Amino acid sequence: MALELQSSRIFKLSKTSLRVPAHGTATVDVTADTSSHTPEGPYGGWLIALGNGTSVRTTIGVGVEVASYEQKIEMLDRSGKPGVNDENNVAAAYLLDVDHLQLYLMEAGGTVRLPHGRYLVDAFNAKSNPGGFGFDDVTYFGEPDLIVDHAGSIVLDGREAHQVAIKAPVTDAAAAAGGVGFARPIGELTYIGGVGVNNSFEPGFSPAMYVVPNRTGSAKNFTGFAHLAWAGMPDGQSPDGDIYLDSPYLYHDVAVWPGRFPVKPSLITKPGDYAHLDASYAGEPGTRANNYGYPTLPKPDAGGHWVGLFCSPRRSR
Repeated sequence: MALELQSSRIFKLSKTSLRVPAHGTATVDVTADTSSHTPEGPYGGWLIALGNGTSVRTTIGVGVEVASYEQKIEMLDRSGKPGVNDENNVAAAYLLDVDHLQLYLMEAGGTVRLPHGRYLVDAFNAKSNPGGFGFDDVTYFGEPDLIVDHAGSIVLDGREAHQVAIKAPVTDAAAAAGGVGFARPIGELTYIGGVGVNNSFEPGFSPAMYVVPNRTGSAKNFTGFAHLAWAGMPDGQSPDGDIYLDSPYLYHDVAVWPGRFPVKPSLITKPGDYAHLDASYAGEPGTRANNYGYPTLPKPDAGGHWVGLFCSPRRSR
């Protein structure tokens, strides 16, 4: 019988015909040569045997593995010490493979083998709030387009951080919630990353928020942001119950920075720049809701809908 290949040129036959004895078998070798700078990815085709007016097709295939490189997450705090993870500190990084939408979760000091490509870095070094839940001191690192093309380290240096200037809008206001981060469009989706701060029962609370200026990206694929919601805290507020109940006001300071985190980031709003909104809400007994706004939205998809990007990370140490 005659043999032929319907495939790319990387496949070769050891022979182009076979003689198969009655009630017997015969073999042919199909080899794939991927040594000539063959692009990464899957390759396939058909091995076709023709004889006595019939044909038999057999699938063949090979995958050219994506080049991968070992990377270490070297995170330093603002004093230059390595980031740590313990009962009072969290130092971690999300690494998103932009082309394949694979998300990796890394602790500071950990190593991971990453495929060659473009990566979004969404990382932070945060300290727990000793007077309540959540964080009260955060240093944020964001990169929208880090290229991984060799083995080495992803260095996140907190000594390069700049403090976000903040100011309470009224004298008795407490920072209730907020954070720093950035948004990056990926196709019709948008990744929104960052780290939050919150405060449940510390009157007059004001967090420390820092950002490290990014080295990659542009206004087309990077929008940095910071925000804080301020409210009046009633006396004796407990984190186990309703918080900021019956506050006479809610202020929401927002700043966005297309392209780059600035050297002098500020979240201070001039009194005359606030928009005054009067609102009332209807509710059902036993239900709760938060009056809360987000500083940036995903870009609309083709249908005009705002769609965020959600990925499940691979956790590595």
